[in-house]
Amino acid sequence: MKPLTTVDGAPSAPAPSRAPDLRAMLWWMLALLVLARLVSLALYPLPDPSESRYAEVARQMIESGNWLVPQIRPGEPFLAKPPLSTWIQAASGQMFGVSEFALRLPAFLLMMFVAWCTMSWARELHPRARVAAPLVLLSTPLAFIVAGAVMTDATLVACTTAAQLAFWLVLAATGGRPRLPLMLGYVALGLGLLVKGLAAIALAVLPFVLWALATRQFFSVLRRLWSTAGIVLMLAIAAPWFIAMELRQPGYLNYFIIGEHFSRFLVPGWTGDRFGAAHARPYGTIWIYMLGAALPWTLAAAFALRPTRLAAVRERVAAQLGQPLAGFLLACTIAPLLLFTFAGNIIWTYVLTALPAFSVLCAAVLFDPPDIQQTRWPALLAALMTAVWLVFGLYGAHRWAEPRGEHEVLGRVMPQCVAPACAIGYWEARWVPHSAAFYTQGQAEMLTADDALARRARGLATVLIVPPDRMDQRRAIEAAGGQQIAQTRASVAYRVAP
Repeated sequence: MKPLTTVDGAPSAPAPSRAPDLRAMLWWMLALLVLARLVSLALYPLPDPSESRYAEVARQMIESGNWLVPQIRPGEPFLAKPPLSTWIQAASGQMFGVSEFALRLPAFLLMMFVAWCTMSWARELHPRARVAAPLVLLSTPLAFIVAGAVMTDATLVACTTAAQLAFWLVLAATGGRPRLPLMLGYVALGLGLLVKGLAAIALAVLPFVLWALATRQFFSVLRRLWSTAGIVLMLAIAAPWFIAMELRQPGYLNYFIIGEHFSRFLVPGWTGDRFGAAHARPYGTIWIYMLGAALPWTLAAAFALRPTRLAAVRERVAAQLGQPLAGFLLACTIAPLLLFTFAGNIIWTYVLTALPAFSVLCAAVLFDPPDIQQTRWPALLAALMTAVWLVFGLYGAHRWAEPRGEHEVLGRVMPQCVAPACAIGYWEARWVPHSAAFYTQGQAEMLTADDALARRARGLATVLIVPPDRMDQRRAIEAAGGQQIAQTRASVAYRVAP
């Protein structure tokens, strides 16, 4: 493979920074943003449905000691995702105690790793982009939220970004093929299989396919990156767990590979989801999600490259975006969006793997203008987003999360309801809310007013929790002698005393 050069064939040599004071300000904003996210991890409860669900799976893993089969409820396997994210979260819970902070900490650390990857890429485009790229990344709504969420997304983007960075180092090497980054890339792919299955491979590899086709180097790139030893290493990491799961839960591979991969992708409103719901959206919605997930930087980049200024920035854009790395990062940004353009079911987190590369490109365009004075408005925009996330992380997140879970009502109920003399029950719910199972450590169960009466006859108390708008249930509980003891925006709790 030919050495990578700039668009005009000359080696790229970025100019030295012209504003050390601006660079220092960007470092301070990045530090404040990271600190705010770290501190906020413990400041708000787990909302339903997603974060509390994955937190409960991790809690069940710790409580049961079963690290092979994730469980959503005792004895009920959670087959929607492979276990790597849950393993990491459960390990953190064992080390630091089961709490919001402990279970969110792995996502924070993984996103810090992704931010470091953006710095490594940005260093090749422009010195100032080295600081601006992680700042742009972590100030986007999606990345900031994921950096403190008990879900699988942070683990997935860490694996795909690590694989892309490692394989790019192999392609960019001017001598022989470096073995260490090549093997690290395959390790990242193996770990990705344990996070999201085949989707992780597609998200990590598709950018290389697009870039190789665009640069007419497909077979050259294939020869550089193909490694039989690497594929064996990747399978050695992931295959044992999948084989063990199929032996323990016959039919698992059919459900996960055919259902969670192909049916979810191809069938809008897929009804085979056992652990959630499919999210059918019109084809192409992923591009709208990208616009919102990376605000305000998507709009800022569009403004900086608006047609009326193209004449002024054409030379700079050609110099920067003509570099091989920039072209590859553009492929990394577009590939996930193209992949999900025709997906039958998507959610906004599917754009996350596009954000690291987008952040590097955005930082290179916005923080290296021909006129240094033009850097002021991107810097002010970064300061504004830092202030927004400081306020949200330290104050607003709690107000957002509280009505989306059972933490508030349970905090008032549990001091008055101590097992086994008192039971906490949810009536006519599809299942016990995941946040209720988490915060009661599995004590909450499905109960009705008749169950409460039967328990009262045995001298036992019951707390029944229902939605505030279910007046039929509330009247039935009151008719059974229930007295209201707590009400929040999410739930109303009644106590049926013996």
